[in-house]
Amino acid sequence: MKCYKCGADMIDGAVFCGNCGARMEDAPKAGEAAGEPSKGAGAPEPEAPVAAVPEASAKEPESAFCPNCGKKLTAADVFCDECGYQMSGGGEGAAPGKKGNKALLPVAVAVAVVAVAGIGAFAFSQMGKGGSSGGAKSKVIYAKDDSLMMIDVSKKKSEPIELTDSYVDGDENQFAGVDSNEQFISEDGKYICYVEDLDGESYDLYRAKMSKPSEGTKIESKVNDHRLLKDNTILYKKKSTLYHYTEKESVKFDKDVITYFLDEDQKYVCWSRSDKGEVTYYLQDIAQKTNKVKLEDDVDDFYYKEDFSQFYVRKDDNLYAVSPEGERDKIAKDVERVISFDKKTGMFYYVKDNSEDVPYADFTYDDTGNISEYDRDRLKERTYTFELKSLYLYDGNEEILISDRASRYYNVSLSDKGRYLLYRECPALENVEVAWSALDSGSWESAAREAIEEASVIMLAAEGEPQELSEEIQISDARFNAESGRLYIYSVDEDGEDGVVYVTSTKGEEVGVLEEYDSDAEDASLLMATEEGLYYLKDYEDGGGDLYFNGEEILSDVASVRKLGESSKMAIRSDRDYDDNSYTLSAWDGKKSTQIAEDVNMAECAEDGTAVFIIDYNYNRQEGDLVYFNGKEVRTLDQDVSGFLMRSGSSEV
Repeated sequence: MKCYKCGADMIDGAVFCGNCGARMEDAPKAGEAAGEPSKGAGAPEPEAPVAAVPEASAKEPESAFCPNCGKKLTAADVFCDECGYQMSGGGEGAAPGKKGNKALLPVAVAVAVVAVAGIGAFAFSQMGKGGSSGGAKSKVIYAKDDSLMMIDVSKKKSEPIELTDSYVDGDENQFAGVDSNEQFISEDGKYICYVEDLDGESYDLYRAKMSKPSEGTKIESKVNDHRLLKDNTILYKKKSTLYHYTEKESVKFDKDVITYFLDEDQKYVCWSRSDKGEVTYYLQDIAQKTNKVKLEDDVDDFYYKEDFSQFYVRKDDNLYAVSPEGERDKIAKDVERVISFDKKTGMFYYVKDNSEDVPYADFTYDDTGNISEYDRDRLKERTYTFELKSLYLYDGNEEILISDRASRYYNVSLSDKGRYLLYRECPALENVEVAWSALDSGSWESAAREAIEEASVIMLAAEGEPQELSEEIQISDARFNAESGRLYIYSVDEDGEDGVVYVTSTKGEEVGVLEEYDSDAEDASLLMATEEGLYYLKDYEDGGGDLYFNGEEILSDVASVRKLGESSKMAIRSDRDYDDNSYTLSAWDGKKSTQIAEDVNMAECAEDGTAVFIIDYNYNRQEGDLVYFNGKEVRTLDQDVSGFLMRSGSSEV
């Protein structure tokens, strides 16, 4: 394919000419000569003389145009800084401040949900949302020997680019890794962060334009962690001091910082500071146009809504709502423990102690007719402690009592889409009765506890009034899908056998009404509930079992399942080999499973069905092959790879 305007060779399907920037859709139609008027047009005006174009200065790089979006770039650019398209086949770039060869010591995977012990590789999470094809989602960053590399998987013939050859400090004999929640590629795909001389505690931090990824600017040395923000500035910690890099300078926020977190729009930062053994929380806009606000000091627990419109603290057993201006309002007292909190709505489930000492005489009845005066006096003098809890919901506005007679709770979920709380409720004290013969034949306390347990019931608190479960079961586990409002409960007998999976609703008139979902669920393990149904393992043993969905077997010898984004697609690990900690990676689209690869040691999958993984990991060399699956076929990206960073929006499997 050639440009209609300048005649330069182009790749098939290019939108713009990489040489002159001409848009291909503007090319004249067949039969029209380029540069000549079409039929019916007037005679062309005489062309004015064109001045001679001077030769390009040695200081000015040669121009080029992105064939994907038409952005004017330089011929030296590797990626377009507008759309992320790779301009050339790539290759090694000259990393700043290169150092001598150093041994890379990879660690075991410890990211997301499942850690695979003993795997000599590592994975980090690059959490930005990224762009479209050619953007952040298409870039894979990985470690090879002493180098940190990057490759664009959207181009079939893409070549790796070296970001730095001094990824880790070879003087260290242990590689500790970087926090998995840090970003390495900006949300718009225009910038990349990378690290050098990682020694297990700190590293040197660089930022580069995606168009020149190996020509980074050093932000700071001895950084402990960092976060690349939506506006492409950087928050980072160095020796417990929090800074904001703003292109021009690094501005200090505070010292002795323990943790920090951002609102969903990344306009504000909230951090905790250690001060003489106490923990104090502060809030400030990232641009530092206003002074920092002290939210609360000497805090036991701290919570916040994701938009930072409200903060909550538990302090001295009281629960307070704290405004962004630092004004607090008590919303609950005598709070023993918060059991669930939702960042979106600001709702809580929490527990208060409601224990009461009651004389045995108040709930013991004479079933023998011959209690002695001595024993009657003992019943009046000795007391039994009813260890009761009060369960509450704070709905964002007020405290709501769920039960003041709960003996324990089982499972809980709380979100803006739905909620539930399973708990056991004791009868009112005036309704408790224990036979004297039961007390007299053994331990009074044990006899009383057993009698109260037999009289108690399992309750389900959801959207409306709490309802008693329709059957008395022994709860082993539960899974909930808020969108459908369906709650799946796994029950076993006293010996842990005869497993049954039940389902009930948390909405409408069927709340608490149990239906058998699978009556033959021996040695089951519940995995996840979706709007369509439940994924679970049966005959689970030694880390694997047969995978079922809505009562139908999907795959055998499955270790785990991971839902991919908001789709119905699942990534499945099966056929685990404990000798080399490898497994078979498969995909499930809601109807059928498709095997992607065998001998996989670590992997991530995206909602679009693509995957990046390492196979054939050699523990002596501590290296394996990095492979990409485009949804239809696999291709090897590189060899002798120690580990990689998950792409934007992907999930570890």
